[in-house]
Amino acid sequence: ERRARSGTHPLMRVVNILLVAALLDLVGAGQVLSSMRQPGRVRTTERGAVGSGEDTLESFRHCVQRLRATPNAALSLRAVLGYIERASAHPRSRICMWDPEFCTHVAPTPEARECLLAAGFVALETNDASSTPYLAQRRVPSRVLRAMALELKRQSAA
Repeated sequence: ERRARSGTHPLMRVVNILLVAALLDLVGAGQVLSSMRQPGRVRTTERGAVGSGEDTLESFRHCVQRLRATPNAALSLRAVLGYIERASAHPRSRICMWDPEFCTHVAPTPEARECLLAAGFVALETNDASSTPYLAQRRVPSRVLRAMALELKRQSAA
């Protein structure tokens, strides 16, 4: 009876061994247990968070139209285009908010920031080591980002 309470009962040992074996099987060799989402699951969740690509693209078009009506719109559009192209080429891309181009052409223009938010730059992250603030691209698939880049190029030429 005392053994059962202290957790050294043979049945408890078997249960503990089975639990550890099940966890090791789930983790796989060389991987680390984490509460973070797995990459395969992120894509499904991302698509769900974005809605349809057309809704996201339409929202982005409205943001770009508002940005075109601002002073120095061409420079801001070019900066936003660069960030979106980079995010399309490098998923999970981040923008350093201390980047000179960001400080000059995006930060002072709410419409430019709205364009980036519509393009999926939603999370403000801080690197603990340097306290550098970032906007992180997380929720828009690359194909939609490419369509946004084409839209920006089209509206910049108009």
